[in-house]
Amino acid sequence: MEKRLLILIFIISFLGIYIIPTNSFAQVKANKKSPAHPVSTLAVNVGKQDASDNDTEDGSINITINGGVPPYRIHYLSTNSEVQQTQGSLFEIKAKPGLYVFIIQDSKKAVIKKEVEVGVKQ
Repeated sequence: MEKRLLILIFIISFLGIYIIPTNSFAQVKANKKSPAHPVSTLAVNVGKQDASDNDTEDGSINITINGGVPPYRIHYLSTNSEVQQTQGSLFEIKAKPGLYVFIIQDSKKAVIKKEVEVGVKQ
């Protein structure tokens, strides 16, 4: 329960800072009138492989970002690590079993949240 609360606090604090810019209504209105360049919607594909046992970091999570406007920022938190941050459109981590929460943001502040549960191979 404590780990899930930590993840929830992380998500709320991140979204509170980055999703609600002070001039968001003006930006949306301007973008609807005359977009300089059409922008595709931010999309994320996630793949995973479970670990061989609870103590081994041989599972993996792969994230591919499509659309949106680069550069991308990826924040993630897991039950096994502290908050991490990275950049890029392709991202892979080695993972122990646990819950991983990813928050992906493009340069226009579009945000997607993904949760991935890495288990143990049967």
